[in-house]
Order: sequence, then structure tokens, then C-alpha cells
Amino acid sequence: MTKLRIIFLSIGLSFCFAGISQAAGVVGTGTPLSCDEAAFDAALVGGGLITFDCGLAPHTITFTSAKIISVATTIDGNSLITLSGGNTTKLFYVFSGASFNANDLTLSNGTCAIFENGAAVSFTGPGASGSFDGVTFSNNQCVNIGGALYAADAGLIINNSTFDGNSAPTSGVGGLYLLASTAAISNTVFSNNSAQDNAALGLVSGSTANIERSYFFQNSSPGSSVLEVQAGNSAVISLSNFYQNSGGLAVVNSGGSLSIARSSFYDNSSGVIIHNTGNLTLTNSTIGGNDLSANLSAINIA
Repeated sequence: MTKLRIIFLSIGLSFCFAGISQAAGVVGTGTPLSCDEAAFDAALVGGGLITFDCGLAPHTITFTSAKIISVATTIDGNSLITLSGGNTTKLFYVFSGASFNANDLTLSNGTCAIFENGAAVSFTGPGASGSFDGVTFSNNQCVNIGGALYAADAGLIINNSTFDGNSAPTSGVGGLYLLASTAAISNTVFSNNSAQDNAALGLVSGSTANIERSYFFQNSSPGSSVLEVQAGNSAVISLSNFYQNSGGLAVVNSGGSLSIARSSFYDNSSGVIIHNTGNLTLTNSTIGGNDLSANLSAINIA
């Protein structure tokens, strides 16, 4: 009887250790040197949850090629990991039907080729979706549109994140570009983004953005320094602040539906809101200290 119990225990332990050794979604083996692009590529195969074991200090993994997301994938950086394009490549493509989620991660220095959109991440639907919680998009640049993030026929949730220093210097939208897409944005900062047309956000082709408790600071564009809502698109903004944005109007409503509530516009250069056509609702908001030299009033009804 004792012999049988020992054999059974041995088999049970072998199963236990086999389970531990099959953690294919972990990048690295405890040291920074073990956390390189090859290790990340291996962990990415098959999707699922990707985590990192790179030591206790912040660590950057630099890509030499963009990564393809075709199945449900979640990346958790534990506030230590930066994934960088090295100013030579974009970071991620998310294909139709796939979901891509990132938590506590920095996505930086992505670069678009001339035919690409979204230097950090681009979503191409239908059915693509993504969520970003505690993610910093920094210093990504796209020649075309969507300096940091581009979504076509996709749904996004963005919370507690930062878009800083992203740009589209010769075209439109330095931060987030929505094409026939939806975005729920909360507790998020857009700062120091720039573009030829819209510095922070752009909505086209029936897109919807719901923005709350967010902060827009020192974005710059000769078009609109923060947001443009074109015909057929809608944006709802609440409990948000617009401060020291420059170069053009802070918000432009070009025939869409725009609702702003309990928000403030302060110390922005040039005008604040221009409303061409469409629907504009402004309630319980504060506008003051803006430079109105290029416009007749803080709110220009054209």
C-alpha cells in the first residue's frame, strides 16, 4: 500500500511541474537580457495573455518589424515595460475580428511607412476591438494619419492613459483617428500632440467618441488643436479640461453632433469652438482667458 501511494504522489508532482513549465506567454526568464524581440515574438504566438519577467527595473524592447495580431491578445506590462519601434517601424497591426488589449504599458517611437496609418497600433475591422488601460502612447509619428492610434470599423475603450508627443506632421490627427469606429475615452491625457489637421483626435465616416474626465494640454495644429467632428459623426465631452492648446481652434464642429458639458476651456491660443453646421450643445461649462485674436468670439457660429 505504501509503494502505491509513493507512485501516485510522484505522478501528481510530474503533472504539476509540467503545468508550470508551459508558460509560453511570459517574455523573459528574469533578466533584462532575456527580454528581447525574439522572446516577445515567441510569447506572442497563439495570442492570449502576454506578461514579462525582465527583472525589477523598467525595460525597453525595441522592434525591428511590426507585430500582427489576428487572435485575442492581451499584453500586461506591469508599469515596467516599453515596446518601442525604434523610430524605424510601427508596432502593431490588429486584423479583422481580433481583439487587442494592453495594460500598464508604454508604446513609443513607432513610425509609419508612407502607405500606413497608426504608428503605434492600427485596427482594421470589421469586428476588431481594443482596450487600453494605463497605457502611454509617446513620440509615435505617422506620415499619413493617426500618429499614435488608427481605428477603422473598430471599437475602442481607453482609460487612464496618455497620448503625449505623437504627430502626423504632413497630414491629419497626431493622436487618435477614428474611421467608422467608436471610442469610449475616460481619465486620459492628450498632451503635446501635433498634426497638420487635428492634433489630438479626428472622427470621420460615422464615428462616435464619448470623452469624459480627460485633459487636453498644449496640443497644436493649424486646423483644430484638439478635435474635429465632421458630418455624420458625433462626440460627447464631459468633465474635461482644454488648456493651452494652440495653432487653431480647440474644437471644430463641421456638421456633426457635438455635446460639451461641465468642461472648461482656459488659456488656449486663438479661438475655442467653431460651429459650422450640425448640432452643438454646450452646458455648465467655463470659457475664459483664451486668445481670441483670430476669431470674433470664444464660440464662433459660422
